Amino acid sequence: MSEILKQARKSTDYLIEENRRKTFKKWVFPDKDMCNADKMAEAGFIFIGNKHDPDAVKCFFCNKSLDGWDSTDDPWEEHLKHAPKCSYAKITKTSRLSDNKSVS
Repeated sequence: MSEILKQARKSTDYLIEENRRKTFKKWVFPDKDMCNADKMAEAGFIFIGNKHDPDAVKCFFCNKSLDGWDSTDDPWEEHLKHAPKCSYAKITKTSRLSDNKSVS
């Protein structure tokens, strides 16, 4: 039972974008790329890569894992394409679009 509680706590920690961003210390794409660490964290991903899968990520909310990223991949588009029912991605992406429109 304590393992379940630990996992639930970890998922709650990843509600905070900065905590997700911290997981990308060994991320393979630089800041200039579309799928940089900041954008990956914004889109709900945490880094789960290793030497065999250096660009593997997982959504903290829906648990969808993705790898095989290209430098021009948009994290939001890929998230929604591969996990169209992820509530976090749908709600957060819509919210960010609304925020950007109100600033313009």
